[in-house]
Amino acid sequence: MIPTDTELARLLFQTARPDNYITLPEEKKDAALFIGKFRCLQQLTETDGVSQRALADALRIRPASLSELLARLEQKGLVERRASETDRRSLRVFLTDRGREEQKKGVALQRQIHAAMFAALSDEEKGCLYSILKKIKDQGGKEVPLP
Repeated sequence: MIPTDTELARLLFQTARPDNYITLPEEKKDAALFIGKFRCLQQLTETDGVSQRALADALRIRPASLSELLARLEQKGLVERRASETDRRSLRVFLTDRGREEQKKGVALQRQIHAAMFAALSDEEKGCLYSILKKIKDQGGKEVPLP
């Protein structure tokens, strides 16, 4: 059976959704916040002190959604927002020491999740999958001729 492009796309996107292959233990059920939290903390490790606007753009989320996420992260002591020294209307976001620790834990958890996700594949199959996904990614951004 040769799958249709739609079936392939559906399977690819379903597979890419972490909740389709992750079952976390009860003590890790904070996963609803995990992905957004982790992405935010990860971005801040690269651009600590970035403006909220730039952070929202980098994460590709609405400023209002980022504001909600940052409020939760502030409550947990993971980030802090400070007024910009050059533009008092702009807020800058900084990781706290605790936030850096959480980010490191997130990286370790991410590695465990990825190892479990690909455990069913041999090294050769991983190489093939990587090549195929890279081809698909490289095709992105090209103009699609529509009827």
